[in-house]
Amino acid sequence: MTTSIRTLLGRGDRVAIEIGRLVIHPKSGKEIPRKWLKEHTTPIVDEIIKATGVTAFRYSDYSTGHYGKHKASGLTLQFADMQKRDSPYVIFNADLTRARDTKYGKK
Repeated sequence: MTTSIRTLLGRGDRVAIEIGRLVIHPKSGKEIPRKWLKEHTTPIVDEIIKATGVTAFRYSDYSTGHYGKHKASGLTLQFADMQKRDSPYVIFNADLTRARDTKYGKK
């Protein structure tokens, strides 16, 4: 059984997305079980996004590499558009060389 926003709001629960996370404050004051929240978060967030019509992105992955003509080093963050199912990304300039020796490699 899927829990909808109407069900939660109908019982008097407070539902919001705060700082990128689903937050549910039950009217009863009881804590929501983590297993239940993990199972229902995605459909509830999808329902909120569809109802409000906002553009929302979910982080999916990252990669590093050397980009462009000059092979500049950088970091790519990949996202998923929650409504359009597109895969937008952003690339940041980043120095990928080690600044100090570690157990994984030398400077």
